[in-house]
Amino acid sequence: IANNDELETAIDSYTDECLDALIPGPDPETPFDEVITSGTWYVSYFFRDQDDTEDYEDYDFTFNTNGTINVTGGSSAITGNWATFTDDGELELNLTFSSSALSELAEDWTVVNFTATVLELQKVSGGGDEIRYLTFTRN
Repeated sequence: IANNDELETAIDSYTDECLDALIPGPDPETPFDEVITSGTWYVSYFFRDQDDTEDYEDYDFTFNTNGTINVTGGSSAITGNWATFTDDGELELNLTFSSSALSELAEDWTVVNFTATVLELQKVSGGGDEIRYLTFTRN
């Protein structure tokens, strides 16, 4: 490094590499649709104004390749639909359900991160004043 510009470039490059290593993003080799349709999932975290995870801890979600969802647990079986789309360059997951028991989950969620075992979703609403968090973990 011979001057300040080269030093700044080296620092920026190193910082980007470190952040990528610390905060892994989605695996570009495995499409989201392939991950979500593999196995069953449960809500390991749900936050809207407070931690409401316990409201959903008894449910298991199976995301089928045809865009339907089968939910077991609770008092009766629930069905739903799921679809992905891109909005402003971000991957979105739309969830709908046949029961009001899951109405808080029926949203367009931004996919923040996903791995083979965890799906991290976020919903910004209220003009950005309210952020909801939903995390599914594979059973």
